[in-house]
Amino acid sequence: MKRIILPLMALLTFSIISCEDETEAVVKPGIAQFETSDLSFSENSEKTTVIVSFNKQASDAGDVVVKVGSPSMDKFQFYPGLVDETIRLPFSKGQSQVSFEITALNNDILDGDKTVSFTILSISQGYEIGANKTLAMKCVDDESPARADFVASEGDLLEDGGSGAPVTIMFSHETKAPGMLRLSIQSDDAIYGTHFITDPPAVGGIITLPVQEKKSWVSFIVSPVNDALYDAGRTINYSIVEAEGGVQKGGVLEHNLKIIDDELEGTGKGYEIIAGNWRYKKRYEYNEDGTISKVYWDQQTPGHSGGVYSYVYNSAAQLEKIIQSSVREEVFLRENGRIVRSEEHTNNVLTKYTLYGYDDAGNVAEAAVHYRQPDGSLKLALIFVYLYHLDHNVYKVLGYSVSDGSDEPVLISTKTFDHYYDVENPFPMVDILPDQKAQNKLPASYRVEENGHDIVYGFTYQYSDEGRPLTRTATSSSGGEVAYYEYY
Repeated sequence: MKRIILPLMALLTFSIISCEDETEAVVKPGIAQFETSDLSFSENSEKTTVIVSFNKQASDAGDVVVKVGSPSMDKFQFYPGLVDETIRLPFSKGQSQVSFEITALNNDILDGDKTVSFTILSISQGYEIGANKTLAMKCVDDESPARADFVASEGDLLEDGGSGAPVTIMFSHETKAPGMLRLSIQSDDAIYGTHFITDPPAVGGIITLPVQEKKSWVSFIVSPVNDALYDAGRTINYSIVEAEGGVQKGGVLEHNLKIIDDELEGTGKGYEIIAGNWRYKKRYEYNEDGTISKVYWDQQTPGHSGGVYSYVYNSAAQLEKIIQSSVREEVFLRENGRIVRSEEHTNNVLTKYTLYGYDDAGNVAEAAVHYRQPDGSLKLALIFVYLYHLDHNVYKVLGYSVSDGSDEPVLISTKTFDHYYDVENPFPMVDILPDQKAQNKLPASYRVEENGHDIVYGFTYQYSDEGRPLTRTATSSSGGEVAYYEYY
């Protein structure tokens, strides 16, 4: 009998141990954790579901407690609701997960992205909290900053524009939050405070424009300083360099503003004469005191030539010389304020000079032209006599040739202007001296008698709304030409 009992006792002991091992395997705790550690959703989402998952079905009913934290707690709604900043999630036997919902307050305000965090604080007996016990969520703001663009890339403003004019920046949509724009100012010919100011004022070349919420545009005022200078206008560049808050930089970030000088407005800018394949063009620039600064000329006859004449003045603002090229210039000599002699120098050598005489009315009555000869002497070659109407407009220009051995000058050319229109003439046809106008009005006709020809031209004009001549058409039996006038 003893041989039988011992094996049975050993078998019983083994069975008891085996049952204990199976019991321990059955009661091993489950794992409860969030499905992910981070998540994002849009402010305009209807709802977002957050899941706490179990790695095995619940063997009994219980609950999960989740702690909620956010600096913007009032921007969210939770279901189930919060109690002391926690959410209690009950579960039943057999469940493998629990969940809750979060909804953002969808406002119409650009208030930025918002964050909320969830932490599993506790779970009923039978489960342990897993590695993903914390979930960080980001709510992405569905409102975007408004793009800021200048309404136009360029504009102009009269110097005498009074209180100034606005420069407008439009937004792509109504602003959802306050913001700020900063604009830089750049100019090669306009000085802030001297030639123009702005409202709001610029500080260190920067204009700061506050932008309020629910705005579709913003603007600033540019006010030119109205001076008495002829400056050919000034150009100012405004650039959007910074944007913050409810606005961002758009596509049209620069605005070039031209300040149109009121002193120079309407002053002759230049002209072009075209006749078949023959063309002649001049353009004028002015100094700030209104005197001519430069004359650009270009001609095709049909060979092409051109250049720039630079005008130089003395301390009394009287014309002193005209620099025609790097090697040639014309110098003017005066007596009692009048030019009585002009000299042309080429490579510092006097090659020509002209003596001028005046009539009792103060008009230039004659010009005697002397040219340098091969032997180095300067001899009289041409004499021009000028006759005038009573209103100081030239009537006739008589040209005489002076030859060696001849006692009397020989008439070689006669140019006649019988009558004039009572309209200011911006570009005289007869140019005697650069500081004295021989034709203040528009000629109505022109007769040329020279080289065996006698040609009479009739002039017709087209005018601007301001009464300034825009074109002059010359017609004759031998052909014609058209002149085009341009103004500042």
